[in-house]
Amino acid sequence: MERSTEKIYELGKMNIDQLLKLAGEIGERLCGGETILLYGDLGTGKTTFVRGLARGLRIEERLVRSPTFNIINTYPGRLILVHADLYRLGNQRELLDLDLEDLGDDNTVMAIEWPEMYRPFVELPCLIVKLKHWSENERVVSLSSLDEKTDGLLSFLK
Repeated sequence: MERSTEKIYELGKMNIDQLLKLAGEIGERLCGGETILLYGDLGTGKTTFVRGLARGLRIEERLVRSPTFNIINTYPGRLILVHADLYRLGNQRELLDLDLEDLGDDNTVMAIEWPEMYRPFVELPCLIVKLKHWSENERVVSLSSLDEKTDGLLSFLK
């Protein structure tokens, strides 16, 4: 079992293009088995970040849509991107019924919006993305890596 070694990267304000570029660079470095937890209020850019990940995974980013109503969308690319939005879930039972853990493997990247309920079930490697609204076109971004593998994904930030 990997040991948690949380490192936090406070990136400050980014416009939407910078956010897409950052996520794309992370997506290029993903090798499968990672989980990305996206925190932020409505409209802060969680799905936009997933579009950038898709770009880095060689998935047409225009195909990426918020899975608010579907709850889970899956996109094939260099790796399979499983994009879940847990906003509408009301309780742990609904979460367990999704069987999210059965969707992930070494050829899959999980991107989870509104992961508060799911967080206790997450195993490493895990990357946390926190987005806050600054202005219409800017967001405050911080990233947390919880293990050596995801910290390696962020080595280009050092």
